[in-house]
Amino acid sequence: MKTLFSVAGCIIASILLMSSAHAQRGVRDQDVAARILKVDVFKEVIDDKYPRIKGISESQKKDYGIILVEYELGIKDLQRQRSDVGGVYVNELEFEWKVILSAESKNIDPNDVVRLETTIQYTDLKVHEAKDRKKQAIVVIDQRLIERYLSKFDEDGVWWELRIRCGGKTILTTRGHGKDFSSSDKEKAELTPVSKDKKNLLTSEDVYAREDGLSSRLDSPFSWYGDENLERIKSKQDNR
Repeated sequence: MKTLFSVAGCIIASILLMSSAHAQRGVRDQDVAARILKVDVFKEVIDDKYPRIKGISESQKKDYGIILVEYELGIKDLQRQRSDVGGVYVNELEFEWKVILSAESKNIDPNDVVRLETTIQYTDLKVHEAKDRKKQAIVVIDQRLIERYLSKFDEDGVWWELRIRCGGKTILTTRGHGKDFSSSDKEKAELTPVSKDKKNLLTSEDVYAREDGLSSRLDSPFSWYGDENLERIKSKQDNR
């Protein structure tokens, strides 16, 4: 009898472990889609209130640029997967950003602009219910580069391209100028910064490109804005 109970206990434990593993399993990468709903481009002013250091002048107000994207995740057969595993998580999304800062709107001189590039990785994106489909993400533009290339913040001086990738595959490419954006190939052409000789400055080698100056929330002065408000960001230490 004890043996029978022991065997039954092992079976139950195995089932519970299997259920737990299923409940934690992420949705397949090929079942994930994305759609941009809204974009806002604005400035946030930081006024440092840290203790002063003798001999160093007090910090002044700084204008940081923010691109805030509201997007929607599409999960194939969401209802079926919820009933099968008790919940759905997207393991990881990559946001590949390219941002051009330019005081000119057409016939732009490549020597007068900068292209900022970065990739931000988000992990453990919950999509248990339909209401969880809507997410938000931000990228931060350093105030010194705004001052250098725009003098003062102006959303019309911000051109950008965003590629969202899942499992190494691009699932969405969107291009924008300020708050205007499109994922349509036809309309994206109108949202592309070009030089006098019609080169796309988002890809042209004539533009000074740099991997600093464009930051995730985690690497910006807004790191205090916690994961309960936005999705968890995979830090650089996590990639080591």
